[in-house]
Amino acid sequence: MARNGRRRAPWAAVGGAALLALGGTAWLVWAGAADDGPRESWRAAEADTGGDGASDLALWVHDGVVARVGPTGVGAIVGHDAADGAARWRLPAPEGTEGPCAASERVNAEGVGVVLYHSPDAGGCTVLAAIDAGDGALLWSHDFGALDPALTSPPGESATVAVGATTVTVKLSPANIPEGFFRLDLASGQLLPAPGDVPGQGCATGWVPVTVDHADARLVTLARCADAAEAGAEPRLAMGVHDAETGEPLWGRALENLAVIPADVVAGPAGGPLVVAQGEALVAYSEAGQELWRLAADGRGLVERAVTDGVLVVESLPTDDVGDEGADESAGVTFEGYALDDGERLWRGTFPEGTAFLGADPATGRALLGSYAYAQGEGGQLTLSWLGLADGATEGAGTVPFPLERGTVEALAAFDAERFYLGGGLASEARLRAFAR
Repeated sequence: MARNGRRRAPWAAVGGAALLALGGTAWLVWAGAADDGPRESWRAAEADTGGDGASDLALWVHDGVVARVGPTGVGAIVGHDAADGAARWRLPAPEGTEGPCAASERVNAEGVGVVLYHSPDAGGCTVLAAIDAGDGALLWSHDFGALDPALTSPPGESATVAVGATTVTVKLSPANIPEGFFRLDLASGQLLPAPGDVPGQGCATGWVPVTVDHADARLVTLARCADAAEAGAEPRLAMGVHDAETGEPLWGRALENLAVIPADVVAGPAGGPLVVAQGEALVAYSEAGQELWRLAADGRGLVERAVTDGVLVVESLPTDDVGDEGADESAGVTFEGYALDDGERLWRGTFPEGTAFLGADPATGRALLGSYAYAQGEGGQLTLSWLGLADGATEGAGTVPFPLERGTVEALAAFDAERFYLGGGLASEARLRAFAR
């Protein structure tokens, strides 16, 4: 079962055509000349590609500034004026690090974002920094380098960081190991207590965390009861849910089927159902801990792309174990929208093979999709379309030049009221661009 995160779109430009390397099969795609696409407002001059052309980690948009957080190998984060692209500030990577390896998807309401940097001395992503996206000020940093390297992630793995109004959460371990999960006070950078108990579930000797994960406004702990093991009884496992901002315990639930336990948190919006990957299904729980619905994977990989206005949007991917009887890999890319409260499928849309989910705009309830193709004599092109997250309605947005720097690329988009911004593993002259909406 796949979890949330952008899917790398393996677009490879080879010999005047584009080879879409999907599931071990190369699809040859030709496209005609670009149409009248959205008007380009600006492109950042001399954008630092670094990182062997790897994808950017985040685009932060706040109060007239667009900040590009590049991959490991890019030494600095640069904030650009949203109106004309001029560089407003440049923040070098902390001394002793090699650049970012994880970042909060967006900044909070005050414009603060967090970045996790790679430390070659520690052998992992261990230096956390809070940054003001308005002026590029480094507010504080925290070094987790004293941790056992087994608890940290190398660049490219699934370390995740998030920022709220007053709290930062960071998961260093790809395996959700509790010793690699931390909460920090946003104002000071000081460590806060990590969740460990299971609300409403008794255990005489106390619950021992087994895994901890986070998404949106929720922290989820999988814990075992030590007294059962000491008495020689069957192990007792339970799921405990906490508020990510305050650490307040919200609810707990005993797990009866130990063969099917929560693996990852998929979505945890404040005031809405919690969705977790559990066995071969997505399972939603109410704010009181009652199971609301479950969505069986049925041989697919289900990847969360957005949660907005009570709708969970997932991308349905074929998996290696589907086999010859699975979905046709040339059938296209499928997105589906499900009601969070009852799991009803509201819409389903299939798009051309190679279509990637570039980003969601919560202000408008729409997402930007991009489909890459190579036109002989024209170069790489990205055909854009808007996807309504509530109803699946689509609207063409035109085609823009998209010069690849290397064989694989993961593009991403960010938004404000006047423009949208495209970044990715592109040639330096097109690494960060703004387009009028």
